[in-house]
Amino acid sequence: VEAGEVVTILDDRAERAALAEAEARVAQAAANLADLQTGKREAEVDVIRANLDKAKAAQAQEKINADRSAALLGRNVISLSQWQSDKAALDAADAAVAELEAELRVADLPARDAEKQAAEQALKAAQAAEDSARIALDERQVRAPITGVIDDIFFQEGEVAATGAPSMSIYDPDAMKAILFVPERERASVSVGQVLTVTCDGCPPGLTARLSRL
Repeated sequence: VEAGEVVTILDDRAERAALAEAEARVAQAAANLADLQTGKREAEVDVIRANLDKAKAAQAQEKINADRSAALLGRNVISLSQWQSDKAALDAADAAVAELEAELRVADLPARDAEKQAAEQALKAAQAAEDSARIALDERQVRAPITGVIDDIFFQEGEVAATGAPSMSIYDPDAMKAILFVPERERASVSVGQVLTVTCDGCPPGLTARLSRL
């Protein structure tokens, strides 16, 4: 196996679910921030405009009613309370138009700085939670620490391992160490850095070693 290669995968269903939830929260926070930065959507603005046109039409009708009531009141044809009622209806229509005109102006404005800052912080928090969930998922994969040969596997699929227990043993065939005895009379014939020929029972022929320490 190569160093960094995945050799064991732990049960990661809970971590995958947590990551999916975190990704959804990031998407929601990003959409909320984008909405605050751009103001209301065009469809929402169209609804406000339609309501404003309707309110203006009602305002025009109430203006006609109020003018007619004022003329009739001057000729004592209607009572004062009737004129007051028609005048109040016109005032309400004027207020409705003014409210929708103000709402239309606000709809084209981005959110206040405080709202945007809160949305930005919410997005950062959601992104941090996503990063944490992604790390937790990645940690469910055990990777080979070195490039080497798998010598033994201690657990099979479906078995439960204790925390910290090794799942397999890997050794580097190019990093083996041999400890040799050199008779004192031959000590002067060897030195650090010297390449030696190594033989051992069951070993392939042609092995060499570099002397690293005396």
